[in-house]
Amino acid sequence: MRQYPDDIMHMIKTELHNRKDYFKNAEKEIASSNLKFLIAANISALVFLIGFILLTPYIIKGWKPTGYHIGFIPALLFCTFITFIYYIRRNWQYRTVSILCVMFSAVLLVFSILLDTIGTPDGPGTFLPMMFIIIPSLFTLPFSISYGLIVSAEILYIAVVIISKNNILGQYDIFSSIVALAFSTVIANMIMILRVRDYTLQTKYKYRSMTDGLTNILNKEASFKAFRKYFMLYNPQVTCTLIIMDLDSFKTLNDTKGHAAGDEVLHQVGMLLLETFRRIDIVGRFGGDEFVILMKGTASAEIVQEKYRTMQNNLRRVSQIETGMQITGSFGIVLVDGQNIDSHALFLQADEALYEAKNKGKATYVIKQYQ
Repeated sequence: MRQYPDDIMHMIKTELHNRKDYFKNAEKEIASSNLKFLIAANISALVFLIGFILLTPYIIKGWKPTGYHIGFIPALLFCTFITFIYYIRRNWQYRTVSILCVMFSAVLLVFSILLDTIGTPDGPGTFLPMMFIIIPSLFTLPFSISYGLIVSAEILYIAVVIISKNNILGQYDIFSSIVALAFSTVIANMIMILRVRDYTLQTKYKYRSMTDGLTNILNKEASFKAFRKYFMLYNPQVTCTLIIMDLDSFKTLNDTKGHAAGDEVLHQVGMLLLETFRRIDIVGRFGGDEFVILMKGTASAEIVQEKYRTMQNNLRRVSQIETGMQITGSFGIVLVDGQNIDSHALFLQADEALYEAKNKGKATYVIKQYQ
């Protein structure tokens, strides 16, 4: 029986961790989604409010809009104008979009409170409970922000109800708002769980599409995209080191030890590359037993020689353990020191350096300066 509380706590901690990662890593996606929903919500609220004001007199005889109903329109128009001006800028920031969402939500809540209390002192409140359900479902905001706003609105609503409405009617209004707040919490959490799970799945599929399944490093297509992005960002003053590594005697390993042993060595090479080079470096498999590494921001022959020695020693050790046969690598290396580069020429020169290294024999390297 003791295991169930532990399982529940683990689920809660996992969910909170996933939400934290979601808001940290998906800021651009969240900002874009929130802003688009915000524009739609502004327009929808305006249409609903104007339609309500125009149609209600035909449904409820003697009903007339109050100053709060009329004042609601310019407030929504202001929110719509500010949101649209920001939308056309196209340089959307998560923080700014969140502020706009909070501003719009605050306008809805404040006017809903006014309409349900001072604006309708002798009638039941209808707008605020509806806002409690709608607002948390519209925007993707941290729980502390969305429900901090809603709980503040509930406290204000209770205070204004006590002041402006008779005791019996006020009790019903407060009760209905609390029930709506409770339902809103459940619904909003369910929606957030679905959003986080959907993002996690998308991230997982994206990762799989970018990585080589055997080595867990970038595949050829993803590597080229990362290279081009880096070159475009820093040209005409690129500083980097491009390394092409080819395993020596890999065909012999496959022929004598079998393809399973060869696959295991490839898997170990991927792990060793990730351990040897920095997280900011681009590490990928070009296919077969050929790997490529782009060391960002460095063109030091001493550093790359140290990386070469580390990789070579670890490769010998791991391959001996896994297959009983030592595998080494040949390296073609090109240093780029603050130069304007052509990516095709850079890769061609690295390939030529690798060719020269393999002609020298196994477990060697050739370093060239980019020309």
